[in-house]
Amino acid sequence: MDWRTKRRIIIGCIIFCVVFVIVSIPTYLIFFTGQPTCFDGLQNGSERGVDCGGGCTIACNKDVIDPVVVSAESFKVTDNVFNTVAVIENKNIDVGARDVAYTLSIIDENGRIIDSDKGVFDLPKQSQVALFAGSMRTSNNPISVTTKVQIDDVVWVTDAPTKKNIFVSLNAVENEDDAPRVKGTVVNNELQQVRKLQVVAVVSDDEGNPIGVSSTVTDSLSPDAEREIFFAWPEPFYVGSRVCDAQSGKKVSTSLGDVALVIDRSGSMDDESLVPPEPLNTVRLAAINFVRSMGQKDKASLISFANDATVDSGLTNDVESLIQKIDKISILTDSIQNTNLADGMLKAFNVLLSPESTNERKAMIVLTDGVATRPLDSSDANYPENYASDIAQGALANGVEMYVIGLGPDVNKEFLVDIAGDPSRYYGANKKEELATIYNQIATSICSKRPAIITTYVIEK
Repeated sequence: MDWRTKRRIIIGCIIFCVVFVIVSIPTYLIFFTGQPTCFDGLQNGSERGVDCGGGCTIACNKDVIDPVVVSAESFKVTDNVFNTVAVIENKNIDVGARDVAYTLSIIDENGRIIDSDKGVFDLPKQSQVALFAGSMRTSNNPISVTTKVQIDDVVWVTDAPTKKNIFVSLNAVENEDDAPRVKGTVVNNELQQVRKLQVVAVVSDDEGNPIGVSSTVTDSLSPDAEREIFFAWPEPFYVGSRVCDAQSGKKVSTSLGDVALVIDRSGSMDDESLVPPEPLNTVRLAAINFVRSMGQKDKASLISFANDATVDSGLTNDVESLIQKIDKISILTDSIQNTNLADGMLKAFNVLLSPESTNERKAMIVLTDGVATRPLDSSDANYPENYASDIAQGALANGVEMYVIGLGPDVNKEFLVDIAGDPSRYYGANKKEELATIYNQIATSICSKRPAIITTYVIEK
């Protein structure tokens, strides 16, 4: 046998051994030990899916709970500048994730994205993390904003990073009624040095609804080292989960409760313009903005009135459904449409006394642009107003807060103040353009201020 043949045999044997090892080891693991391979694009061994679960580091999506967006809010700092925060929770006790990509977006009242921020974050096992974006800017001053967080596909792993043992303590809130500030300390309880830390402070009401956010960054900390931290806010905390005073960007209490919106659709509501009907169109837009101020536990009902009143929507916390109903309010053209304010308030009162009204706090917001002219009673020339006054007194006696808006110069202010039961709850609007501000003022009046709770989240940078 010559040396060339020997070399071919040796090379062939080497190749055979390599192939044998490559094939035999996975085969042995699969068929004789039941161990998963976790890399070959097949489900084998104890894998619960293709290369996931069982003994694999990567968990199968079917075995995990998706990340939960606990809250996502934007808070106005100055004109056109917002701070945004989203709290994300991992409810899984045995898996987490690294370098999860996300996008935080601010959306205006027309559904347009006006600014966004992208980044990545780690999600330890059974933990909550805060995603913070400071000084997000808008090109104009939106009436109201909502916040959206998008989380890209998550790769869940059993060897996820653990939550850092970082302790944060805060002192009591100072100057709460003017420009709140909080001092505190952050302590590294880890056995090794930690990198630069971002500490996010989320201010919430006593129901856990975010009302403000601030952030500070510290230098790296050695084991057992501590450093002073400081948070500040430009305005007082107003409690709530949605924008109540939308134009100021303040957050106000969710304790709107159950609210009945009573809106005039009599013939005079298109005296300024027929297409679109004005002032009715502006009234609808202002009412829609008010509905957007509702918190999760608030409910609203819609009642419109002319010759008679209709309950266009019972009490609901479905904001989009309410907006659609408000947008459909129109002036009937089959006959002269008078102003039966009494029937509108009566139907609203009945809604607020019905079993579907479960909130302790109840309010009625009435808008009219004229004088009450219906129903008629031949024995009482002033019956439309007298009857409406009786209904208002009954509502007030049953704990319903009355708020009345008189639109234009043709209203009987004295009568409407009497309906409200308190001069401070009557709002005169000389122009329809004032209505959005008035509805915001009413929302703020209904809302109540409550103590703040501060939760901190630590992010290693």
